[in-house]
Amino acid sequence: MKSSPTFTFDGIEETLQLVERKYSDNSNSWSFIFQFDSRHPGYGDRNGQILVELITPHQVVIVTNYDGVKSAVMDGKWDLIKQQIVNEETVMADTTTNPVPYDSDLEDLVDQAKEDLSIRLSISSQQIGVIEANTVVWPDASIGCPQPDMRYKQVPVDGVLIRLQAGGKVYEYHSGGTRSLFLCEQPLELQKDVTPQIDLVPPDPSD
Repeated sequence: MKSSPTFTFDGIEETLQLVERKYSDNSNSWSFIFQFDSRHPGYGDRNGQILVELITPHQVVIVTNYDGVKSAVMDGKWDLIKQQIVNEETVMADTTTNPVPYDSDLEDLVDQAKEDLSIRLSISSQQIGVIEANTVVWPDASIGCPQPDMRYKQVPVDGVLIRLQAGGKVYEYHSGGTRSLFLCEQPLELQKDVTPQIDLVPPDPSD
């Protein structure tokens, strides 16, 4: 954080503080939220630029896992790793997404999904739109997200599907049976109407 060009250029060291630290079980990652003030507006190394002296507050969200830093974004618009502006048109499109009505019983799960995705993408949850949130019947025990070389019990499973949008991409969160909500990286097409094939007549022992 202290080595970032924005902070080294004009960050006020005594204002730097860690304000929040969260762990996400779904993504196995930590997010750290820092705040600090700088003496001028703007980002990065601004040598040679004409600057206005104006104390400017900043917030930085850094996401890490066991492999290192996954992302670092300042004020939701400046990528500290790439040292460039995040696509502002995409951000604006996401923040103005019309809210989709859904069952109030799913509100906690939707909030959980949005919080997890905001950590993964280092963005505010307000920049995440809800496309869909429904109770569903998954066709089998894979919960709509089968993994390669895995076999699953072929029985319908009651669950939940939440589809979110951020940065022009769609993200699906699934749950079902005893499995809690998780991000499905490669979802299959959902089969909402699955009728269990149950043999109600016992086989004849003479057969």
